[in-house]
Amino acid sequence: MPECAGCSACIEACPTRSISATRSVIDASRCLTHFNEREDSFPLWIEPHWHHAIIGCMRCQLICPQNESYVDRVEHEVTFDAAETSMLLEGKALSELPDPLREKLNQLSLVDWYSVLSRNLSSLLGGRCGEF
Repeated sequence: MPECAGCSACIEACPTRSISATRSVIDASRCLTHFNEREDSFPLWIEPHWHHAIIGCMRCQLICPQNESYVDRVEHEVTFDAAETSMLLEGKALSELPDPLREKLNQLSLVDWYSVLSRNLSSLLGGRCGEF
């Protein structure tokens, strides 16, 4: 966008350096979203403190001045109690979860991402799980 000229907020915000000042596209092979959405283990070069989202990353979008009016919009809020969070961290089969918990995941469009949810949630909370 023309508004990007002279702005490097997204470049500076990207933890994996997948955005370059010399290119107008994101290097998907380095983007945290790419790894958060795959079932493979995280590469060793991904620092634990880079995790800040269950799915995706969006740091570049959150910092962009063009998105300022959209960043704090919450479509609907869903909360999880300690028991529900424990079930998610344990990686219980989706079919074994109580109906209300499955409905919460459905409301957040996380059912399709359930296979990576336990790993990503653990990373987000600072307790990396799986082989890294």
